[in-house]
Amino acid sequence: MAKRSRFKDFLWRHSAGIAFLVMVAFVALIGFVGYTYVVITKKFDSSRRWDLPSRIYSDATASRSIYRISSIPISSSARCRC
Repeated sequence: MAKRSRFKDFLWRHSAGIAFLVMVAFVALIGFVGYTYVVITKKFDSSRRWDLPSRIYSDATASRSIYRISSIPISSSARCRC
């Protein structure tokens, strides 16, 4: 009869404990994901969620381009060969 490796023998003897630890880790992961979902949902579903973005994006700052598009040289290899 072929001798089993020590690792396989260890897994066979401790399979119930390993399965239990995997289940506990899975339940802990599900709990962490649920907790994170609740915290993030409460943070962004508040009545003041649009307060900060509306103040930032309502500023009447003039934006202009620094470079003119026609002044940028384009090499012949970068042009479209349609």
